[in-house]
Amino acid sequence: MTENSSNKPNGMFWAIAIIAVIWNIMGVLAYLSQAFMTEEALASLPEKEQQLCTNIPAWATAAFAVAVWFGLLGSILLLLRKGWAKTMFLISLLGILVQMYYNLF
Repeated sequence: MTENSSNKPNGMFWAIAIIAVIWNIMGVLAYLSQAFMTEEALASLPEKEQQLCTNIPAWATAAFAVAVWFGLLGSILLLLRKGWAKTMFLISLLGILVQMYYNLF
């Protein structure tokens, strides 16, 4: 039986890490587009969507920010193979759970 004692990650690791970075960049862009929506962009939305956007509590927006920024940081740290990636992903998960609480309840 041969063992691969190398600490080098395989190609699947790199593919997942790169996809995670891209995915989390898209999350950051979604957050930024929501957080910094101009009055013109808001006015172009249907009335019900305007109400949804203007009635989001600050804690839900903060949870969204925590989720995407820590997710991106975790993805970058994963790509760099740093142990702190797990902690960043856990903080991101907490942000997601808080955000989902607002969305579901």
